[in-house]
Amino acid sequence: MGEKIDKEIKSFILVNIDSVDQLEVLGLLSEHSTVEWTAEAVSRELRSNPDWAKSQLEFWQDWGLLLLNENSTFSYRPANPETAEIIARVVHCYRNNRTSVINLIYDKPSEKIKGLADAFKIRKEE
Repeated sequence: MGEKIDKEIKSFILVNIDSVDQLEVLGLLSEHSTVEWTAEAVSRELRSNPDWAKSQLEFWQDWGLLLLNENSTFSYRPANPETAEIIARVVHCYRNNRTSVINLIYDKPSEKIKGLADAFKIRKEE
């Protein structure tokens, strides 16, 4: 049985991570922070589609974790040490407690499901 996931790590995952693949990209980038990444390189490392890898790099860039370099590569550059630290903790937790983290990611309701459920809520008439 896996370890209990720290509250701060759990919160980060619930708010920011929608898939295991997304967490894999984050882990790759943070664990190899000195590498300048292209979508093709991420795609090769994770055996994924290059277009998907590009979308993930752009997502993490928009989130403020990656810097787009002049040569069109991405570098891992969290905005502050606190962000870098929580990401390192999240990735460490995932690497060492994979099943619990995967269950956490996939047990949370997606926005689409929540929206659909909200549409069917019974409301009191005013």
